[in-house]
Amino acid sequence: MSSASRILVVLSWVFRVAAILLALVVCGLCFANVPSRSALVGVAGTVTSWLPASLSGLLVCETPFDGAFRGDLAMTSAVLFVLDWLCLRISATLR
Repeated sequence: MSSASRILVVLSWVFRVAAILLALVVCGLCFANVPSRSALVGVAGTVTSWLPASLSGLLVCETPFDGAFRGDLAMTSAVLFVLDWLCLRISATLR
């Protein structure tokens, strides 16, 4: 296994963990009665500040559980999952 392949594998793990954590934040924000909601809102605000202005706040809608579905964060999580998959595919071709 080459060093570039190992770097891509580590990078894919970073993307995967970030995508899973972001998906958990999106799910947690859908409910109003989550005990750590203020922490989730802080994390969502931090991640939103990293997003481009055209994506920030896109597809945010209220849920029946008095929370909010954050479409911008869900799309970011999906992009991170795709980057994870791409890193693993490229790593497999480099072996």
